[in-house]
Amino acid sequence: MSQSMPRPNRPGPPGSGEEGRINLWRLPRLVSIAVRHVTYPQPKVYYVGTERKETRQAVELRVQTDAPLPIRAVTPILKIGNTVIADYNTEGATRYRFVAYEPERLEPGAVIRWGWPNSAEGLIATPFRLSLELSPPLVAAANARRPRGAGLREDVTETALREDITEQAPQPRFRTVFYDRESLRYLDGWTRARGPSAVCLIDRSTYDTIRADGTRRGREFDRYLAQTLAGRRDLMPPLFVLDETLATVPLDQASRGNWDDLMISQLINAGRQLRIQSESDQWAVINRLFANAQADARDAAQRQRAAREFVAYFVLDAINATLSMVEATNVTMQNGHAVIPLGNVRGTDRFVVPGGDAAARVIGDIHTHYLLDPLIDLNRSSVGTTIRFSQTSLHSGVSDVDVDAARTHLVVYAIDSKYLHRANPDGTKNDKLPRSGDVLREALRIFGGEPGPRNHG
Repeated sequence: MSQSMPRPNRPGPPGSGEEGRINLWRLPRLVSIAVRHVTYPQPKVYYVGTERKETRQAVELRVQTDAPLPIRAVTPILKIGNTVIADYNTEGATRYRFVAYEPERLEPGAVIRWGWPNSAEGLIATPFRLSLELSPPLVAAANARRPRGAGLREDVTETALREDITEQAPQPRFRTVFYDRESLRYLDGWTRARGPSAVCLIDRSTYDTIRADGTRRGREFDRYLAQTLAGRRDLMPPLFVLDETLATVPLDQASRGNWDDLMISQLINAGRQLRIQSESDQWAVINRLFANAQADARDAAQRQRAAREFVAYFVLDAINATLSMVEATNVTMQNGHAVIPLGNVRGTDRFVVPGGDAAARVIGDIHTHYLLDPLIDLNRSSVGTTIRFSQTSLHSGVSDVDVDAARTHLVVYAIDSKYLHRANPDGTKNDKLPRSGDVLREALRIFGGEPGPRNHG
């Protein structure tokens, strides 16, 4: 037995008595579609016709409409390419969760259509296309409101935007930032509610092209919103992609309407993620340096000689996309300070490990200050010896020599038994920092000019 779907009721011509009839089959407009992979702890049962099947993997499409779905004996469907998705649950007045239990049949990039099954009117093509390229996957959304710092109108205050962000999304915690592969300078970055944090190296020309396209989409969406707010209701929303579960916020507070999650995913795919030596491995190197300094100081006291400082370079290899500590050799002492050998790329202010590849850039170093340790009497000690020089002033923290060295565009750290100290390329210094943390990541942030942590909620 076959069953045909009634065609939507339409108002009749004037005088026909049908002008006031309500269209019971009219579907609301899709405002956003959020896509994500899901894994079930126990097999999920579903049916294809009368065939019973099970799966642990599926794709959810969280749909928001501009009005509630009409209650009918049949349900509306989403169609992605040739795949029909009819299984859904209601999650709010205008929010619905459709589930595709056979995600392998979904066609990335396919237009998402919307309508009643077997309708003579056909399915409506939405402005959304399916994207499953990220993990977590990208969410397609042409939102009627613009959240998370992307400006709408000149009269929307920053405070109101922050309040809007807080209402809509969890506090972002993870950074996704981009650095120019050639100069190692910071380009752009965002915080997101899901991680892990990532630093991506990208060619500047590629970055500029993708960024310009994101800016164009943002402006098109701004125009669409402005016209909608002005009363236009016949406009097709342009492609503008925001994943509400990522809760993306730009690090640049002045960023207005010039980014979306599609753009960020394209930047990630075009770049290469930097692999930074783990914090535990960094501190294994630092603690080994300090242990060597302690042993050398004891030996120096017995032999009545000056003790040495021990050093590790911070090496960023742009070809292999790694950032790690490399212990320095051939370090000499001059006036109580370590003289660290460095290679220089001719005609630039770029430093490399002596004899190393020009792509393996030194962005900073860390050296021991055992003889300047607060636990040691600088005038006399049974475990070390301090030599005072007229040319320099020895004290706990980074020295004047360290500050001058940092001005050559390096980040210089010193460590004693209680504190970590840092000299910055801008001539400032930070003494008595905690003796912990991701030293390499913070050094890269300072070296590259990346904004510091702030509250993005």
